[in-house]
Amino acid sequence: MRKKPKHKKNKFSQKAVIRYIVFSFIGIVLGLFVYAQNARGLLRDKMPMPFGYGMSVVLSGSMESRLSVDDLVIIKATENYQVNDIVLYQEGNSLVIHRIIEIDGDTVTTKGDANNVADKPIHKSQIKGVLVYDIGGLGAVVNILKQPVSVLIILAAAVLLTELSYRKEKDKDTEELDEIKKMIEELKKDKKP
Repeated sequence: MRKKPKHKKNKFSQKAVIRYIVFSFIGIVLGLFVYAQNARGLLRDKMPMPFGYGMSVVLSGSMESRLSVDDLVIIKATENYQVNDIVLYQEGNSLVIHRIIEIDGDTVTTKGDANNVADKPIHKSQIKGVLVYDIGGLGAVVNILKQPVSVLIILAAAVLLTELSYRKEKDKDTEELDEIKKMIEELKKDKKP
């Protein structure tokens, strides 16, 4: 009895779906990386906020015990601020995340929780947004991943894994094709008188 060749039941295999998801993710990451680099370089915007949200990494202990060095903070752009909100603002070429202690019209005074002295007052327009979420320690990983070398390594690894996946699938297809050819040859031999 002859073995029937295994045929693919579905044109879109699980591997193809996974490849699609991986390439989509890589495209999004690359797009955001290029967007962020352009915003930082061309617009002098230390923290671009696509879709009204941005991420930053805490670099000092001025907000201890609420926020620590290397915490990842998620900031949401808003127009309304209140006393006690933790906000992130750009001062010159630096980002500062401190708590609002006073609002006087368009002037806001902030202070780090661990600091003894309030910051100099800023204009509301300098505020990028309010803290909505923080993840302890994840900022160290984000800082590494933001480096161009890291992005290139991740892209190279993704391309290599995808290529290996395609190669494995191609080898399997070639095997199946060879099996079908053998079966055809056997059928031809069986039909000859």
